[in-house]
Amino acid sequence: MDPPEAHPSNLRWLRSLPEGPVVVDGAFAAAHGTPIDEDAYIFGEIEALNVFRQTAFPLCFFGHSHFPVIFGLSPDAIQTVLTTPPSFRFRLEPGVRYLVNPGSIGQPRDGIPLASFALFDSGTQSVSVYRLPYRIERAQQKILDAGLPRPLADRLALGR
Repeated sequence: MDPPEAHPSNLRWLRSLPEGPVVVDGAFAAAHGTPIDEDAYIFGEIEALNVFRQTAFPLCFFGHSHFPVIFGLSPDAIQTVLTTPPSFRFRLEPGVRYLVNPGSIGQPRDGIPLASFALFDSGTQSVSVYRLPYRIERAQQKILDAGLPRPLADRLALGR
């Protein structure tokens, strides 16, 4: 089954969303880049530590880098957890703050050309990251049809 096309009403809804961070149901924050700057990247522990120092969110989901990863900050240390396909489940520990990047549906940057997304279970305090195949060729054609450069389309199959 093909995914639905982008309908104008869906695009309007996406454009109406506020810039992050947005707190969702009092359970977590969500931001595109970082909770500090929508256009900034978190690639490693130094950037993550900078975000932890400037925010107080116990849990924040972010994106922009297209790299599925979990950063945790406890009173003693910062840790990086790389997710592994096809599915990965991580239990959040009390007293630890987290920054979670679920990856992306398209243009992953970790060398694994699968769609990546996360589900958060507030009851079990766990994050599950799933990796699934998607129609890369169709996505590549849409990129080319939109007049974007071929290298952008080619990288979908490479996962970088």
